[in-house]
Amino acid sequence: MQKGETVRVYLPEEALQGKEIPSFALWQGTAFDGIRVQIPHGLKVAEVYNVSQSEWAFSGTELSVKQVEVNGYMGLVLTSEQLDETSKEVEVRWDFLRKNEKLSESRRIHVFRPLIEVEAPSQIQLEKSEKIVVNPLRIQNKVRNHSRKMSKPGSLR
Repeated sequence: MQKGETVRVYLPEEALQGKEIPSFALWQGTAFDGIRVQIPHGLKVAEVYNVSQSEWAFSGTELSVKQVEVNGYMGLVLTSEQLDETSKEVEVRWDFLRKNEKLSESRRIHVFRPLIEVEAPSQIQLEKSEKIVVNPLRIQNKVRNHSRKMSKPGSLR
């Protein structure tokens, strides 16, 4: 790749299992001979944008793109399957190919599904004079990822 050439890839940091996940790549000026995207187990390709249907193929875990229709952008919609795990971090890798060169960009995404736990007391008591519930119903999501930072919506990373 020539000096100053960059490719920006977007993939959200988190997504619910079973939902659509947007991803895209942006670049300027550079024309690539092909693009490969490694899609991990648990994710599937739902849609490919800015690529005619005859110019891409999906086999195993790899999406191969011969060429984009308009240089500078390629978009994907991935879907996540419901996994055995309630929480899993996976990596999507984009490879941009030109002659004997390869530029790679990887992004990680945390796919999860809620694991709701409800603790219902045998009796719920209301104190009308104090307007409080003595034994409230407790509902919480048991899936937590303490080390994850939330990104600003729409930010490229």
